[in-house]
Amino acid sequence: MEIKWCWRCQMEIPMLDKEEFRLCREAIKGGKKLVEEQRKNRNIENYEWLGEIPKPYERLRYFIDMYRLITGFEETNPNAIWHHVIDEYGEDCPNCKKPLRTKKARYCVACGFGKEDFTSADTKPLVERRPELFIRKNE
Repeated sequence: MEIKWCWRCQMEIPMLDKEEFRLCREAIKGGKKLVEEQRKNRNIENYEWLGEIPKPYERLRYFIDMYRLITGFEETNPNAIWHHVIDEYGEDCPNCKKPLRTKKARYCVACGFGKEDFTSADTKPLVERRPELFIRKNE
């Protein structure tokens, strides 16, 4: 789990990695038993289960619960959780540090970084054309 900017929510939000998102999806079928198992594995003792949930989301109750268990974030809309997955986004922009909107993004929508390169004939994403911009300073 990592805190990253979500383009749809317009705020920083806990994003799941592949394994965490897999657990959330499995909770749809595995139900309370799977969520309870993960709660014990993570040594979380004081966990409050979701209260009443709107009828259209009832079948996704444990999907939401698993997200809450993993992130600690009080998300109530399961539709939002589907796009809170790190792999949905590209690298972080070297300028503003927000994730590029997709893996194939050629410039940052937030700050415009790389836009001047957008008009070039090279159609590769910015991260492939100019990898030196994406080297993290503490690596």
